[in-house]
Amino acid sequence: MLRFVMMGESSIDEAMRPLLAPYPDVGLSSLIRIGRVDVTLSLASEYPDGRKLLRGIAEETRNRFPKYVYEYTERFDTVEKKPLDLEEVVSGMLLERNEKLAVAESCTGGLLGKSLTDFPGSSRVFLGGVVSYDDKLKRELLGVSEATLGKFGAVSEETATEMVQGLLGRTGADWGLSVTGIAGPEGGSDTKPVGLVYVGIGGSEGVKVSRYEFTGGRDVVRHRSVVAALRLLWLKLKDSSDV
Repeated sequence: MLRFVMMGESSIDEAMRPLLAPYPDVGLSSLIRIGRVDVTLSLASEYPDGRKLLRGIAEETRNRFPKYVYEYTERFDTVEKKPLDLEEVVSGMLLERNEKLAVAESCTGGLLGKSLTDFPGSSRVFLGGVVSYDDKLKRELLGVSEATLGKFGAVSEETATEMVQGLLGRTGADWGLSVTGIAGPEGGSDTKPVGLVYVGIGGSEGVKVSRYEFTGGRDVVRHRSVVAALRLLWLKLKDSSDV
């Protein structure tokens, strides 16, 4: 089983079909979650060199999509290894590096912090978070300037940047994530539509902000924002050159 993040099922299917074309007996099934897709490759147990074949296809897939495949699990044996979620993968990487994470959230309303603490042992890497839904709290708790909010607005690259900077300064965390956006269904405009989200990631090398325009209802936008933030951190921790 291969776990993908922020790559749609149709794109995955299109990319993997050429790999599977020479092997018509290989089955492919998908489990779709918001922002995530689990792909299972299977063969009959009596298929000659079946394990070797599946491992080869899986490895080639991972090599082709290093920025999207975050987990790989084999199910050949009777004792099955539990596949890890992206939150667990990120937490494990932070633990190996002996580093701490803090988050600053607006439109996600604490959902990012919740996702990180849904698994046991999170206290070893997660310091906590600030849910600064109101601009007053962005100013008072995170140090976002009045000038920034007045000129660029709460949903902006500049505000996401200052949210991370303030978070790192106040918590002493090694890594900070910020999320600010318009989850809808109201609040959008021509220049800032519903689904517009800025995610900031910061550490010792500074802050980088990514812009997204998500489709779907309020819950979908909020969950996609969380997944986007986790993916950015995952890519950064694995030293990707382009997050």
